[in-house]
Amino acid sequence: SRTSPESLNFLSRRFQAFRTETSMPVSAPLTPALLKPLFEADFSDRREEERAASVVRIVDDDEAVRRALKTMLEIEGFRVADWPSADAFLADPEEACEERPGCLVLDVRMPGMSGLELQNRLHELGRGLPVIFLTGFADVHVAVSSLKAGALDFLMKPVDEDELIAAIDRALHRDRLRRLGTREERIAEGAETLSEHEVRILTFILKNLTDAQISERTGVSVRTVEGHRAKLYRKFNVHSGEALEAILPDIREALRKRFPDVAPRV
Repeated sequence: SRTSPESLNFLSRRFQAFRTETSMPVSAPLTPALLKPLFEADFSDRREEERAASVVRIVDDDEAVRRALKTMLEIEGFRVADWPSADAFLADPEEACEERPGCLVLDVRMPGMSGLELQNRLHELGRGLPVIFLTGFADVHVAVSSLKAGALDFLMKPVDEDELIAAIDRALHRDRLRRLGTREERIAEGAETLSEHEVRILTFILKNLTDAQISERTGVSVRTVEGHRAKLYRKFNVHSGEALEAILPDIREALRKRFPDVAPRV
């Protein structure tokens, strides 16, 4: 049967209304005023949260070193577990499925399996814990090999405490991003293409507003807000609002690099 002109006109009006409802206005350039809420947000508690939620794993055959490192790190607010050998670490049932986030601080030279061999074994097992190597020997070959295999850092003993703490904080954060499904490079790439509308959505997410509340504030439909949110998920390779909120500090840092003169660091 043929469709009547009235039906065609009705369908055309509905289609135009749908396009209007879901369309996203042309984006304007990012301005200092737009970036200011994100740049001035307080994320100072993130480091403490990551320390409390993670476990720093120390594998070193020297008991005095393990004891000293554990005491120092616990004073700084880290949760710490330690093992005297790579074999003991691998045999620990709590480490079998890597449910606990964190990082691994490895001695390079140990009886039995070396630190580098343990790193390779973890790769074979599909384990992605960030690794920091400690060594008392200036072995350039081992250092290069470990870094090529994905180690985050290679530090000399006796290790500088501030240097080690900074490396561990970086490792814990890298592991958190990994578990969220993204990485620092992907966040930097996403921040390079953020539009005005997407930054506005981020500032509202920063205020813990729902999509409906964002819709009311901006005057666009909830469907449009959902469209912006979906684009943000794709840009940063995350899959939930919780994950997007968790990487807001990283997005902020990437935007600061993109616009270094917009606002001072806080």
